[in-house]
Amino acid sequence: MEGSALEMNNCLVEEIKHALAEVMVGNKMNHETLATLAMKLGFESNWEILKEASILEKEMDMARLKRNKNEEELLNLLVLFVMKMSDNLMEQKHLKAEAEGISVPTDFRCPLSLEIMSDPVIIASGQTYERAYIQMWLDEGNTTCPKSRQTLSDLNIFSNITLKGMIECWCEDNNLPLHNLSKCEGLEPGPSLMHMNQMTQKLGKSSKSLLTFEHAIHESKNRTDMTAMKTLSQKCVESECKREITTIKESLNENQDASHSHLELPTLEHPEERPCRLRIGDSVGGVSTASSNMLIPNLASKCGYSDGPSRLLDGDGHVFPEVECYQSIPRCSVLSVGQLMENTRLEAHQSMQSGVQTNDKGDDLELRVRGLVRDLQSAPDLQRAAACELRLLGKSNVKSRSIMTNCGAIPLLISLLDSTDPQTQLNAATALLNLSIDHNNKHEIVRSNVIEPLIHVLEYGTTEAKENAAAIVFNLSVTKEIRDQIGRSRAIEPLINLVSNGTLQGKKDATTALYNLSLFHKNNLRIVRAKAVGPMIRLMSNPALGMVERASLVIANLATTREGKDSIGKEGGVSVLLDVLETGSQRGKEAAATALYHLCSYSGKFKSRVWQEGAIPYLIALTKTGTTKAKEKASYLIDIFKERHHGTGAL
Repeated sequence: MEGSALEMNNCLVEEIKHALAEVMVGNKMNHETLATLAMKLGFESNWEILKEASILEKEMDMARLKRNKNEEELLNLLVLFVMKMSDNLMEQKHLKAEAEGISVPTDFRCPLSLEIMSDPVIIASGQTYERAYIQMWLDEGNTTCPKSRQTLSDLNIFSNITLKGMIECWCEDNNLPLHNLSKCEGLEPGPSLMHMNQMTQKLGKSSKSLLTFEHAIHESKNRTDMTAMKTLSQKCVESECKREITTIKESLNENQDASHSHLELPTLEHPEERPCRLRIGDSVGGVSTASSNMLIPNLASKCGYSDGPSRLLDGDGHVFPEVECYQSIPRCSVLSVGQLMENTRLEAHQSMQSGVQTNDKGDDLELRVRGLVRDLQSAPDLQRAAACELRLLGKSNVKSRSIMTNCGAIPLLISLLDSTDPQTQLNAATALLNLSIDHNNKHEIVRSNVIEPLIHVLEYGTTEAKENAAAIVFNLSVTKEIRDQIGRSRAIEPLINLVSNGTLQGKKDATTALYNLSLFHKNNLRIVRAKAVGPMIRLMSNPALGMVERASLVIANLATTREGKDSIGKEGGVSVLLDVLETGSQRGKEAAATALYHLCSYSGKFKSRVWQEGAIPYLIALTKTGTTKAKEKASYLIDIFKERHHGTGAL
């Protein structure tokens, strides 16, 4: 019996090692694999998964402080792996609801329970949770945000009354009961795989925890396990085809005598810096950024953004809703996949690279970057590997990005946007996305003639490359001077095409970029003439996509032009705007009121239509409960209708 349990444990370890190899190269793991591993590891809820991630990250912090790079990199992989299971659980929950004919907005679900919240509360990180679940999390002594894993500045919780009202209205509209979760019935504190006795109880065998597995690799006599896993990862990269994984698995048993070489990771400048809030659904190379930005420093505080959805101020000083700021979320895999090609690079550049260690300090990093920049001009395989490693270096800290810029990486990366190799193109786009984080780099990137290559990626790139290209446009268009330059190019049309035909993430990236561009008034006519109104109206008509608010803001800006007003009317936008006025968020209602004000000030036809649709009650309500700007626009609209119906007693 003991031998059988040990054999089962060994099989589980092998499955985890193969999963980590998949994580290393950014391959998307299928639902069945993740669900099976979660079951074998004893994860029965998202609570348990997030709890494990929190524990593993604490261990990773300790390894970082001890400067134990090998342990840190493995713990980092384990965190990524665990968070992939969390992403999968969330995705399956969403798909199940859709199959039942119900599309629950993501923000209505508690990240801990994945159920609709009845008593949502906000914590110091800016994230919202069900009160009972987050209170239990805090009562267990946890001092980090479960979702972002950011250390909380305080443990206070505050009711999210606005969201609670929205959830109640949504449940009523969809005839769904809203359960009172005043206590977490049946919920036990999440077991951690750190405790071997708990694992033994769960798996019914002499099981190894994830941490035990991590230690087992380091304690292996000949280090064959890690070498085999690295070899597996390298072949996954080189094949660029997930179907090759079956063949590659066989190589795991062919490397028993291989020598071990260390993977090196970029280190944080300050151990206390925490990861930023991660974008739901963000993906680079198949790795969801809900689990792939473990080592991103908390740039949010430096840029003026809070944790939770990172916020961007619009031209009026308002907070742009639900915009994930790419300035605090560089989208790239944590582990340096490019280093899996290190042996190949060393063979080609032995004299140049010998003795250079991977770190983020001093001359060593500059030498390393200069070598990578030279590789960008070499053979295709070296270009791909160098671009990949630069994309990873670029996400770590400002210093790395500054060195990359000073070493001339920007124009060479831009040249690779036209590469016929999809992975090289994706690596280059992601590296540029990370470089565009820094304000000083934005003008340098534009001066290096990035716009046309970006358009090429938007038109012909892979799905992920298109998303990253749209994100770059968003990052660059944060700067006012660049908005006109992008608007005068051909970038608007492919962005609109991405809104219409892209993935959900692509739609978000492109809509956000178009919003920024619309803040420059001359671009509004360009955007209208590129036929953006229809796709934006359709986004507003589909709350399930979670983009009503941002699309409403774009429409409000487009409504400042004559052609924009006419297009909104032709696309049936009045009814949709009134729906937003009735059921939208505060910022959505403000945008809808602004757009309606532009329409009604422009034409009696629009005034009649808005009047007939019964907008007055919603406008009156908005004058009492809306934002300052929303109250102002609602009052103006009411005055317009008073003038129109003066003496009729209609009001």
